[in-house]
Amino acid sequence: QLGPETGLTVVTINGVGFMGQKTAATPTGFKNTVTRCKFGEKESSTTTTGVTTPVRFITDSSISCVAPPQPAFDERGCGDAPRPACMRVQVSLNGLDSDFTLPEMGSVYTYHRQPELTGAPQPSAGPTTGGTVITLTGKGFAPSGLLRCRFYVGNYQNDTVAVYLSATQVSCPVPRVPDEQLVDIAISLNSQDFSPYILPKLFKYFPAPKVFSAAPAGGPAESVGVAFVKGEGFLDTQHVKCRVGTVISVGIYINSTYIKCLIPQAQPKVYSTSVLSLGVITPEILPDDFVAQSVQSQPLEVSLDGQIFSSSKIAYTYYISPEVKVIAPSQGAKTAAAVVAVL
Repeated sequence: QLGPETGLTVVTINGVGFMGQKTAATPTGFKNTVTRCKFGEKESSTTTTGVTTPVRFITDSSISCVAPPQPAFDERGCGDAPRPACMRVQVSLNGLDSDFTLPEMGSVYTYHRQPELTGAPQPSAGPTTGGTVITLTGKGFAPSGLLRCRFYVGNYQNDTVAVYLSATQVSCPVPRVPDEQLVDIAISLNSQDFSPYILPKLFKYFPAPKVFSAAPAGGPAESVGVAFVKGEGFLDTQHVKCRVGTVISVGIYINSTYIKCLIPQAQPKVYSTSVLSLGVITPEILPDDFVAQSVQSQPLEVSLDGQIFSSSKIAYTYYISPEVKVIAPSQGAKTAAAVVAVL
């Protein structure tokens, strides 16, 4: 239902009563009939489109017409200013000007200016396994069920479904690629006509990172901690994250083989009545988004794009913090060493 002002979009028109028979003798699909299409006042013809057969019969309920070029904005348009050029599609089955369908019976076809992509995608890097959802910024985006992103991977193209966020932002998942590389990105509002305003080599694919070990490999469940993760393929992407179990936390890039991970608290702090009665400790108030995890080994993984995590299955083990109840003796001379029993 929409296409660029440059025209040449192949538009399928659905209806009833279309005449024609697709045979070897009539390769255009029409027999004993001259079917014509108009977009507003401009006809889809060889003269206006440069296409030899701009109108084709498909079935008795559908035909295809090549949209002729038309300006994208028109004071007679159908939206808010600046108004998009919204044209009613009309059809004539016998070739006569007088027998075109009434404008009010036709579907609306909208002409648009090609959207432009500006700036780097966010995030601007992801693993070769694909799946990273990127946000593209630009102008001229419009809501459409046919919104697509195109990734130019080597000598071929790979399209993914995009989601409209606003007139200046869309999001889409990146496809899987065979190896590390930089790719161009383009966008289409109708999945057919891709904008010439592309992002050249602004998304980087990298090999999926691997995790070998963590130090320390465990810590108390009732408090946050820090672990230094050793692995390979780490990059400073500004989107580094860690995940312990199901909880995602802050990751800090150190170098290509080390990332510093903030270990999230897994269990609430529990104090005995006798400790609380001293008045020096207040009960812990956890944030609303706190997620409790079992006191056991949890997988520790890292992500360089903040979304797709490694799958190395290295364990970080939570344990219940030890509790000191008695020390004996509980006092001694400050000038001498002493052995103290801790229970």
